[in-house]
Amino acid sequence: MAIRRERRAGIWSATPDGTNLRLAVAESGAGPGYPVLDESGGVLYSALLNDGSVGLYRVPPNDTRSVLVTDGIGFPDSWAATHDGRAVVFTGRESTYPLYRVNVDGSGRTTLVASNAAGPGVTPDGQTVIFSPMGPGIRSVPLAGGPVRKVSNRPTCCPLLVSPAGRRMLVRALSEEALLICELPDCSRPIDLRLKMAPADHAAPRWAPDGRGIAFVPARGPANIWEQPLEASPPRQITQLTEPPILDFSWSPDGTRLVMSRGRYESDIVILRGLLRPSGR
Repeated sequence: MAIRRERRAGIWSATPDGTNLRLAVAESGAGPGYPVLDESGGVLYSALLNDGSVGLYRVPPNDTRSVLVTDGIGFPDSWAATHDGRAVVFTGRESTYPLYRVNVDGSGRTTLVASNAAGPGVTPDGQTVIFSPMGPGIRSVPLAGGPVRKVSNRPTCCPLLVSPAGRRMLVRALSEEALLICELPDCSRPIDLRLKMAPADHAAPRWAPDGRGIAFVPARGPANIWEQPLEASPPRQITQLTEPPILDFSWSPDGTRLVMSRGRYESDIVILRGLLRPSGR
């Protein structure tokens, strides 16, 4: 007997406070998620392919069709896009976990890091990729290619998110409720922030559009986004939505649009027969 867990989700775009919802990607068992809006209004997202691997898609502005950008992604959340939407970086599904860059039309695939690279984030100027070496530490590499540079040795989880102004970095620490905020380029002046967030397989925390707070989905009532200002004032509710829960979210680079993956995880019990041969036969 085994438990099969399926993510059913769809993607909606909205105004920054979650109103004026518009369906961008229909709900399906492929679990479309981790959506990103680029400067042109295109929606990038990841979803399962027919063979169970992960692909990266883009819905062009003012369109409804999804176009496959690339396949071979290691994890649904292990990719990032430049703000102009011209290129994406992602961790490959190979056992060595390389880091690739590819143009949004699928051309120009290039290896940036040969192995051990996950959770990439791209600086707003599109010049640098921040990533985790699958263990303690944070590293960076030029988007155009070049030597890998050590940013920090602090233990972190993924993904790594650069603030809208490009001065600070946000990363989920190894504890599900702990966040690390530090200043680039060397992760200086670290701040540890604890929030009652949704589990790690749901919405990851994000920078608020103005960079002055951290947006997150609470552990209880995961239908809405809240913001915790960094000056330690009380958190405030941003969206006023009901079901289905928000699984992932992000704002456009200029903060004028919000995009959300909404849905749920469904579990089924699967009975497997004929896998063991009776002894003595």
